This record gives sequence, structure tokens and C-alpha cells, in this order.
Amino acid sequence: MVRTVEKLFGMNKPKKAKVLIVDDESDLLQILEDLLVDYDVIRATNGKEGLKKVLTEKPQAVITDITMPEMTGIEMLMKIRETNSDLPVIILTGFADVKNIRQAWKLGAFDFLDKPFEEEMLLSLVKNAVEFGNPAASHAGIQAAKKRIA
Repeated sequence: MVRTVEKLFGMNKPKKAKVLIVDDESDLLQILEDLLVDYDVIRATNGKEGLKKVLTEKPQAVITDITMPEMTGIEMLMKIRETNSDLPVIILTGFADVKNIRQAWKLGAFDFLDKPFEEEMLLSLVKNAVEFGNPAASHAGIQAAKKRIA
């Protein structure tokens, strides 16, 4: 009976991982939010706003465009690395700028995704980034896998 009540009222639902998406294109922000239904999505329209939300919202992963007003995705990644060296940051790019990509790799970008992107690739990258950004979840997954093998 207790389990039924818990299910009805959502009392034992695990918290959704927070994913911050940063892009100056409102249509793309909406598409990303619609795709990421399994996550608690936080939105920002530029790098400065994104950086503030990294500090206040504590997301488990970030998806950011490179080219934005006020602060680029690369500049935001640089600032994030000053306070959080482990936060996974996925870089979206509409064009392959080798200089920016090289700089993002040096700053520890988690991965890159070209626009337009495949939904499955995005979801896979976000899942991996969130697991990487949440050691407890990764540990639980490893323990579950060990039990299946044993």
C-alpha cells in the first residue's frame, strides 16, 4: 500500500539531472529543451548569463554554442574552468573553426557537436556528460553492472 501511495504522489522519484543549455538562438534553445525531456533544463541566451547559472544552478552538464554576443562559448568555458575543472561542457558549432576547437579541447571541453546534429548523438553525449559530471551516478551504474555480471 505504501509503495502505491509513493508511486501515485511521486514521492520516490529520483531527481532529474540539471543540464544548462546556452545559445543566443531561441528556436534552438526550444528544440534542445524539447529533446532533453529526461533532464531539468536550464536556459541561458549568452555566455555571461550561462556563467551566472553555472554558479547558481550547479548543473551536471552544459551545452553551449561557440558564437554568441557578450561572451562566447569559449570564453564561458575558460571562466568555468577557473572554478570547476570537472563540469562537462559540450560545444555546439555551426562551422568547424579549427582554432576554436583546438582552444576548447585545451580547456577541457567534453565533446563537440556540429549543427545540425542528430538527436541520438545529442542524447548520447548528454547522457555520458551527466554521468561523467555525477560520480555517484557513475558509481551506481558500475555497481549495477557488476551485479549483472556476477
